[in-house]
Amino acid sequence: MAVISSDILTIDSSSTEPTVDQMSYVASLTWLPSLTWGAPGLSWTGVADPRRLKSWLIRQKPAHIGIYDEDGEPIGYAAVLREVRDVTDYEDSEETVTLAYEASIAFGMAAGDAATAAVVFGGVSTANKPARAWLSTDEIEFPDGEVRVGETAMTFSLQKTIRERITINLTI
Repeated sequence: MAVISSDILTIDSSSTEPTVDQMSYVASLTWLPSLTWGAPGLSWTGVADPRRLKSWLIRQKPAHIGIYDEDGEPIGYAAVLREVRDVTDYEDSEETVTLAYEASIAFGMAAGDAATAAVVFGGVSTANKPARAWLSTDEIEFPDGEVRVGETAMTFSLQKTIRERITINLTI
């Protein structure tokens, strides 16, 4: 019997040695907003803490921080600066996961007054340069629709002389 372990899950295989990296398989699963703790067809067997697996799955999805005006119209999208951090308190008895998404908006990237910000999934850059820190509304597409999560009020002005660093703690 082979045992594959990590701090996220443990998988036992009594028939043969695993030939596939189990974490790569988990990464290939598509996360949907409707994924719940007891989703049909998913088994949490062998998972030490389902929150750790759900956190890991969500952190595999590319995201941006969307900045919106007072009418809810997008001003632009900031790239998440670094790896999304899991800041969940695993010692509590709740079933929630808290992830920290951080972005920086540099001088002169955009103009306007921001009213809200949200973590946004589903965006694909159409800009010529990959990994840009800021995408205007015409430099990003949402083939399957924009998925805004954790929208929060955040008032600041985007101008040539103002720089902002934003962190959104998303609890799901």
